[in-house]
Amino acid sequence: MRSPWLFGLLALPPIPVLFFSAHVPAWAPTAAMIWLAALLIVRSAVTGRWLSHTPADLILLGLLALLPLGLWAAPERDITLPRTYAFIANIAIFYALAMQAENAALRWTGWLLLLAGVAFTIAIVPGTRFYAEQKLPFIAKSMYEILPSGLHLPGDENGFNPNMAGGLLALFLPPALALSIRPHHWTQRILAIVALILLAAAVMLTQSRGAILALLVAIVVVTGVLI
Repeated sequence: MRSPWLFGLLALPPIPVLFFSAHVPAWAPTAAMIWLAALLIVRSAVTGRWLSHTPADLILLGLLALLPLGLWAAPERDITLPRTYAFIANIAIFYALAMQAENAALRWTGWLLLLAGVAFTIAIVPGTRFYAEQKLPFIAKSMYEILPSGLHLPGDENGFNPNMAGGLLALFLPPALALSIRPHHWTQRILAIVALILLAAAVMLTQSRGAILALLVAIVVVTGVLI
């Protein structure tokens, strides 16, 4: 039986909660995890299989199996747990897209990813608590003075952690790069290039070395596959 595309869409609502678990009520990430678990169980009952078959299944399932061990061994769980939630959100996005493989509306996914990347950049940059020190020598401190600021979620006046912000924004850059190389239409290429520039600049401004390293790896992989 084919995998219903609806299950992929239903996996999307809890993802922002998992990405921003440190900025939502304490019960919200737990509720999001229960949502995804229940969705997985219902989907398996309807389709007769747990997941869409992809080449990454064994790797991702292995990483998921190691998460409890990582949390148990983590010296600072309050730091590790939000990143664990974000990792699960990334996997949910991956399978949400994989479930759309046979859906004719998949052609709109590229547009949605580009728009989401631009929207997240506009929303996250003003709310990010950028580092006071200069971690990367080529990032001038004066650049931060011209950036918009002051956007905070209710109950959180500290702003987004730059590492988390960089990691989230870096997630949207590979699709933007891929669509700038092989767009479905020339207008999509323009939007992809705009998104690519905004996302790359925002990731650099976070000075998150982990996000920048992941970004460089993604660029090499995407360009190597598509060019």
